Amino acid sequence: MLGRMFNVFAETIDDGPPLGDMLRRPILRAPVPLSERRLEGAIFEIGIKAIDLLRPLERGGKAGLFGGAGGGKTG
Repeated sequence: MLGRMFNVFAETIDDGPPLGDMLRRPILRAPVPLSERRLEGAIFEIGIKAIDLLRPLERGGKAGLFGGAGGGKTG
């Protein structure tokens, strides 16, 4: 699927070959059980010095960043 273009119905729109039968999963589904999750603990460096130093983010986690002009969001 890398490099392909799709519409909202997962149909190809880039004049390439159709995808055929693929495993499809709903967006809203039950979470993966804790016994099957991988525990790595890798740090995700985002390039904003204050966040990388004071509150590093874990790779694969969820985070939100808000700020106005001059907040250093672009690194």
